Amino acid sequence: MLRLLYTTLLLLTLLSYSAQWLVPNEGFSLALLGLLSPAFWGLTLLATGLAGWRSSRWGWAGVLVLLLGSTMLRSTFAWSLTETVDGASIRLASFNANSLIITTGRANQNRQDTTIARFIQSLDADILCIQEYRYKHAERLTTAIQGLTGFKYLHRDGRSRLILFSRYPLANGRTTHLPNNETNGYQQIQVATPLGPIHLCNIHLQTNAITQLAASIREQPLASEAQTKQRFTTLAKRYTNTNRSRTQQVRGILADISTVKLPTILCGDFNDVPQTYLYRLVRRQFQDAHLAAGWGLGATYEKLLPWLRIDYILPDPSFKIVDFERFPCPFSDHHAIVATMQ
Repeated sequence: MLRLLYTTLLLLTLLSYSAQWLVPNEGFSLALLGLLSPAFWGLTLLATGLAGWRSSRWGWAGVLVLLLGSTMLRSTFAWSLTETVDGASIRLASFNANSLIITTGRANQNRQDTTIARFIQSLDADILCIQEYRYKHAERLTTAIQGLTGFKYLHRDGRSRLILFSRYPLANGRTTHLPNNETNGYQQIQVATPLGPIHLCNIHLQTNAITQLAASIREQPLASEAQTKQRFTTLAKRYTNTNRSRTQQVRGILADISTVKLPTILCGDFNDVPQTYLYRLVRRQFQDAHLAAGWGLGATYEKLLPWLRIDYILPDPSFKIVDFERFPCPFSDHHAIVATMQ
């Protein structure tokens, strides 16, 4: 029985590695297994250690599976050291603001504005990209942010929930949204930085819409077997379908910027992990700031699983990434991420 369980674990781990390499299509997708890939790898490590302790020959099969996961590990774990900033640099921050939710009550709206603005000030960024910038008093908050941070320039199209603040002049900004959707889409803009003009994309890909469903599974462990099975099935279908949509959205973004001649940075909430085909698509052309100058798993969204890294700063190879940091955000379920580049 133990041998069967061990063999099944090894097969699932191998299949989870394949998620990065197989194009998700209407008939088949391994995206959900890719999401769980770090967990499978960790379980395989423990099981292989146990097999080695028991002097089982099957332990060598586990060692081989672990070694085959090297590509997955390189996109999951970072072990880089911060470099010294020498010369001109820019500091770019990005985070999903989760609609700027703070539970201080209506009577303390000014305190909300101050809390948000001071957090943004603490990031010490030259350029800030925010997703889900939805707030009843958005104009007042924007003024408070600019007053505290010194951001002279900003770009936001109408009621879009994408906004960009900058210390440097902006030009040729435009926003592309998904149909009938003010939340998901991407901004493109040129920024006149000390490094020269750059092209910047602030991105928020299709939302998974599985957080509440996953919470209901976790909070109601005594639900009937049929209810639990139905919830798991719905969760898997939603994630698989939205992963397929995000892959197409990434293809569209890459095609849209293919003629840009300036150094380019993509950043934002991609709503997907590094163990996916869409991440591999982007990494063909762009660096990952966390892998270049960060440390550890770099999780940016810990509400569902402890290793979910779904927010990225992705500069093209013309940039040198010298530092990368994460900051817990008091009004969002996402971490803010900040990269220093030259």
